[in-house]
Amino acid sequence: MLPKKFRTTVPGFALNSESSKSYSASLLNVVVKKSNISLPQFVIVVPKRLDKRATLRHLTKRIIVEVLRVNLSKIKGGVDILIKAKKIIRKEDRVLLRQELSNLFKKSGLSN
Repeated sequence: MLPKKFRTTVPGFALNSESSKSYSASLLNVVVKKSNISLPQFVIVVPKRLDKRATLRHLTKRIIVEVLRVNLSKIKGGVDILIKAKKIIRKEDRVLLRQELSNLFKKSGLSN
């Protein structure tokens, strides 16, 4: 789990009135909004339509959080980030997920 200072909720993300930019990859969609807070804040969404089983949706969420937690120091602050899964992510997909997240963060200007 991400530390609480790096988390926000979907309604909290929606209340942010800044304009958003969206970036897409094969496993994820990333939506970025500017924020007044100096740290990056994340929302991770795994829709129920991907799989009805909560255990697989939660596993996907935990894998995304683990990849984020490792790279948290490389991400610039002052943004709210919504990460939406397009597919259920298995343990074998971690390397691909790591590459896609780093590419999306570079594309959006959040990482070096």
